[in-house]
Amino acid sequence: AAVAEWGLGRYAAASAALEGMLRDCPSPAAALNLGAVRLRLKEFAAAARAFESAPPSARASYLLARAREGEGNVTAALAAIDRAAALDPAEPAVALRRAALLTALGRGADAEGELRRALRLSPDSPQALYRLSSLLRARGATAEADSLARRYGTAPRARGCRYDDPIDPLESAPAGGPHWIEIEIDALKARGAASVLVEAGAVVARRRVPQ
Repeated sequence: AAVAEWGLGRYAAASAALEGMLRDCPSPAAALNLGAVRLRLKEFAAAARAFESAPPSARASYLLARAREGEGNVTAALAAIDRAAALDPAEPAVALRRAALLTALGRGADAEGELRRALRLSPDSPQALYRLSSLLRARGATAEADSLARRYGTAPRARGCRYDDPIDPLESAPAGGPHWIEIEIDALKARGAASVLVEAGAVVARRRVPQ
């Protein structure tokens, strides 16, 4: 029910459902999902508490960085994203978030390095192509900026970070962790149901969650 409420954009209802789940059956996945819903509600301090209550992980650190950034504490956000980068150095979205925080702190050269790392990890990333092109243009490197802008024009649609997706507290992945869940909702809103894709590396199940 909480996942379906989330998918339908009813974040307050999802938050209430997850709070009940945490009372009845506490789990790290439920705490992380609750924090992520509170991010959607812009309840940044409450979201940060939820992420800090979960065991250390790249996901918890990435989301904590988002919460701290929402609070306006860019230094604390950078410390959290540094932990996420150490735990998951292969996730392009972590490099993108770190680049944005470094830019906010006036560390343009470091931000450029992170954007280049994001492109090494995901050469067609439209976010990395656009941001690096803009940064280079601002410092006068127009030839490379133009080349990146052309690549941006043909890049595929951006894919969000998997850490922003909900995870199913009731499922266990074959490797021992929770399944990632991708909510496919737009075409189903009129019918009041969420279509949920459950993944653990590869797709293992698809189900609809009625309201």
